[in-house]
Amino acid sequence: MKELPDNLHNAVVDGLTMLLALRLTGTPAVDTVQATAQAWSVALAHGKQWDEAQDIKRIQTAFVVLSGQAKRWPSPSDLLDCMPPRPERLKLEYRHQPTPAQKAAAKQVMAQINAALAKAPCMQRDWIHGPRSRSVDECRRIYAARQKGKK
Repeated sequence: MKELPDNLHNAVVDGLTMLLALRLTGTPAVDTVQATAQAWSVALAHGKQWDEAQDIKRIQTAFVVLSGQAKRWPSPSDLLDCMPPRPERLKLEYRHQPTPAQKAAAKQVMAQINAALAKAPCMQRDWIHGPRSRSVDECRRIYAARQKGKK
């Protein structure tokens, strides 16, 4: 069975020792402390990735919080509920400031792309929809022809 890394296991043992000193209801017998610590270590290691550098402090904090609010002997899930979140990772700031030469080069490339797209077959839609705009006289002629057809 997978257990916590040694440093984290030692932090759990220290926290359990603190809880044992409180003599809460349901506290395990003194001669089972080692087995209790091992059971907690297995339970906490199951399905979790632990980072010793960050998580030792989190486990210590959780035991302090837990010892202050527990009225009965807690379970490993009670400890996890009291554990503060991991500190947020530092984020890099994006600071791209193109030079005027880079801006001009980008503008030229965009003009080439737009020119190529204008000639692309998918952009030639006159054959589907006809010309994009009609004159007023042409619209009147079409309307008049439709009205004659309705009579």
